[in-house]
Amino acid sequence: MDNASKAILFAGAMLIATGLIGIGIYMFKMGGTATTEVASTMTSNEIMAINSQFTRYRGSCMGVEAKQMIRAVYTHNMSSDSLVTVNSYPVNTSDQLRDMTSGNKLFTGGIKDNKEYTVTIAGTDYNSAGLIRNIQIAE
Repeated sequence: MDNASKAILFAGAMLIATGLIGIGIYMFKMGGTATTEVASTMTSNEIMAINSQFTRYRGSCMGVEAKQMIRAVYTHNMSSDSLVTVNSYPVNTSDQLRDMTSGNKLFTGGIKDNKEYTVTIAGTDYNSAGLIRNIQIAE
């Protein structure tokens, strides 16, 4: 009888231990899901912050603002793997974003400070991650 009582106590302890392990695994999985959700939200916020550097120029703007946007694109391209291109019509497109450190002018060829331009970022101008990859400037 003494052995039977010890066996029952041992079986009970095993059930309790198994339950505690199951609860621990469940809590661990829930914590991992929360961490993943926070990481994806942070990535979304980062994408919005990067894109906002350029979307604020969308629509009608003066040449001075268009040049500021081109400088923002240049600065972004110098420090990022996701490059943004600027196309301008019918402004001189033969110049490209050149190295400012060499003393060359940054691509602003033909953009006049006091002239009005239209900056367009179309739905197809985003990459698969949602970052802007192409901006158009038109007179």
